[in-house]
Parts: sequence; C-alpha cells; structure tokens
Amino acid sequence: MRLRIRGLSAALCLGLVGLTGCTSATPEDVVRKDCSHWDLPKPQIDSSELVTNLGWVSDHANILSAAVEAKIARQLQQLESATQHQVVVVTVENLHQVPIADYTRALGNIWGVGRVGENDGVILLVAPNEREVRIAVACGLETVLTDQKASNIIQTVILPYFREGQYESGVSEGITRIASTLESD
Repeated sequence: MRLRIRGLSAALCLGLVGLTGCTSATPEDVVRKDCSHWDLPKPQIDSSELVTNLGWVSDHANILSAAVEAKIARQLQQLESATQHQVVVVTVENLHQVPIADYTRALGNIWGVGRVGENDGVILLVAPNEREVRIAVACGLETVLTDQKASNIIQTVILPYFREGQYESGVSEGITRIASTLESD
C-alpha cells in the first residue's frame, strides 16, 4: 500500500490559539513563542466533521491495538511530564473531503493542543483510508521539530511501515522519533 502526503510540506504549524498556517518566523518571534507572524485564516470546518478527543491517543480509525494504544499514551504522558510539550496521536476513518492540513488545524483549534502562550503542541494525524499522514508542529517548537525533521520522520520512519500495512509500528516508531527530538531540546 502506498501512502502519499498532500502538499509540499509534511508539517504544519500550530498558532497561539491552535493550529493556523505557517509563514517564516524571525528568531526573536520563536524565542518569544509569539505566533502573531502567522496570519493565515483559520479553516472553516463544521465541528461535527471532527473526531472526539479521547486523550493522548484518539484512534478513530481502529488501526491500533489496545496494548499499543496504551503504550503510546504512557509514552506521551511521560513526554508531557518531562518536557511540558503536549503531543497527541489522532487517526480518522475519513477527512470528509477536507484537506488534511485544514483538518489538523481545526482539531488543534478546537482541542487546544499545547500550552497557551507557549505554543508547544504536536499532532500526528493518520487518515489511512485517504492514505495521508501529517505531523502538525506548534510555532513554539518549530526550531526543535522543524518542517524538515517532521518530513524526515514521515518519510523514513512512518511511511516504510505503512507501506507494509504495519500501521501500529509506523505510529509507534513515529512517536518515538518525535519524542526523542523534543526531549533533545
């Protein structure tokens, strides 16, 4: 099974109040964790099209076993305790014909991923039926988990497993790589 990533970038950025588009930031913007330099409009998505927040792992596509889901949830809880950065995994049955970037951005807005003022949340979104995956990174972490690093994680860690139909391994290894990147900060 081949997966593709829509768009030029495998990552998108989260804004002050959630997920917004991403433009270039100056180093002082990033240090202040001020996302006012992102001025793209928020996507207009009917909230009934979004999945429910179930915690660190929201597996609505049922691609994770209970054991793997619990392992990832423990790992993300420990990561948040150690770094204060919030990372969530979301799988969806379908994107309701909404671009994955807009869907992820809307989830971040409604769920409030990351700390307000710190802008330090990350969402790993997997839409197996559409064959899409995305890592959304907040502006407060864009110098740690850059677009390049997020793309590399998707291309070299997650997608090789997905191509073999091993979604659990892809998600688990992807989260491990995201966590090690954030912990190295």
